[in-house]
Amino acid sequence: MREIRTDKELDMDNEASKNHLRREHGRPDLRLPFYDYTSLGPYYLSLCTEHRKFLFGEVVGSEMTLSEYGQIVHDEWLRSAELRQELMRDAFVVMPNHLHAIVGLAEPEDGAHCRVHLPDQRRSPRPPRGLASFIAGFKAYTTKLINAKRGTPQQKLWQANYYERIIRNERELSKFRLYIANNPAQWELDHDKIGL
Repeated sequence: MREIRTDKELDMDNEASKNHLRREHGRPDLRLPFYDYTSLGPYYLSLCTEHRKFLFGEVVGSEMTLSEYGQIVHDEWLRSAELRQELMRDAFVVMPNHLHAIVGLAEPEDGAHCRVHLPDQRRSPRPPRGLASFIAGFKAYTTKLINAKRGTPQQKLWQANYYERIIRNERELSKFRLYIANNPAQWELDHDKIGL
């Protein structure tokens, strides 16, 4: 089970991480520097399309209508929990230019994971059962499928980074579930068209 840390400790770590990356690369890191993102527990995620292009459909009234590409993202998100035993899927919504979701990392029933590294494969710096590994795989596969449909090989679909928040308690979990459920109805009020 992951170490319980106070909001103040997590916020201090996050600020230190942002300052370090700002000095090193000119942009803030969104990850906490000392947090183990293979830790069991729930996370809130937002993934945006490159340049926030509206590719996944449109909001009509207060309902999201998925495009062909949005349906791919939706279906692959559902399939993710089938492919990764350690992933617990919760609330999610595909919006015109982003995806909001709650996922949890759990111990697989058999203690294993379903990815295999072949001897000639390059090893990723990401832990194989971590949040970053899952997101990278999801983005890569949906990009491949959508680019094949669009006839745009090698084109970026997603922004390089993503937003994540460690869900710290039941109150936050309820808040994010409600936010996700209401996201289509709030679309017209969202001036940045992304949310939190």
